[in-house]
Amino acid sequence: MLTRQRLSTLTTVVFWVCACSTGCTQQPNRRTEAVAATPECLDVSGKYVIQGEDGQVHISILQERCDRAIIRRDSGYLGKITSEEHVLKLDGTVQEDSPWLGSTDRYETSAKFNHSALQIEARTSTGRTLTMIYSLTPEGDLREDALINGRPGGSVVAKRQK
Repeated sequence: MLTRQRLSTLTTVVFWVCACSTGCTQQPNRRTEAVAATPECLDVSGKYVIQGEDGQVHISILQERCDRAIIRRDSGYLGKITSEEHVLKLDGTVQEDSPWLGSTDRYETSAKFNHSALQIEARTSTGRTLTMIYSLTPEGDLREDALINGRPGGSVVAKRQK
C-alpha cells in the first residue's frame, strides 16, 4: 500500500524523468502559440432594426455564452409601440414564455443552436407553432426567418445598429 509521502515522491520522480527525457539541458520554450478557439455557438448579441413602410422593429439580443439569451422586440406600427421580452435557455428545454409577435396566446418555447443559427420553437396551447431562426449575414446583420405552423412566414434582415 502506498502512503501519501511515497505517492508524492513517486509523482515527483515521474515528473522529472519525463522532463529530463526531453533534454534537461535545454531551456524551456517560453513562446506560446496562439490557438484559435472555435465557438460552440453563434453569438447573435447586438441591437438591430427592421425598417418597414409603416414602422420599425427594434430587436435587442443579449446572449450569455451558449447558455441563454434575452430577446427583446419593440415594434412601432402606425404610432403604436408594443414590446415583448423572451428569456430563453439555449439547450432545447421547453419552458413557459411570453407571447410572440403581438399575440395574446401563452407559449411554450424551446431554443437551441442548429449549426450556424439560433432556432426558436414556440407553441401555443391550441397547437399553433412559430419557428424563428436567427443567423448573421456576412455583413453582421441579423437574418430573421419565420415559419408559421410550418409554412414560411417570411425572411427579413435587421440592420445592426452601431
